[in-house]
Amino acid sequence: GSVTGIAVGPESFRGKVLRYIPWLDEDLVGESYNDHEPDELLDYGERLLEAAEDKEKELGETKTEEEEEQVTTLKEAAQWCIFWGREGHAMHAWY
Repeated sequence: GSVTGIAVGPESFRGKVLRYIPWLDEDLVGESYNDHEPDELLDYGERLLEAAEDKEKELGETKTEEEEEQVTTLKEAAQWCIFWGREGHAMHAWY
């Protein structure tokens, strides 16, 4: 999956993608459906990255291919948020 959609620009965030990560905290998923100012977006990205890294440590070497894809998707979403937040861009949630 991709955190952006086919018909939208790279500054749009497709919050729906996080719904496909069953172990992700529901509050973090829900937050993806809200617009964010740059500082909020940076904070959100850092929290997403922390959740991905925590899950990766928890799973260790025993993770399935599906779990690995979920961690990767979450890391990509986090990096997207961190990049745009640092660049001073807000996020308009698109779902």
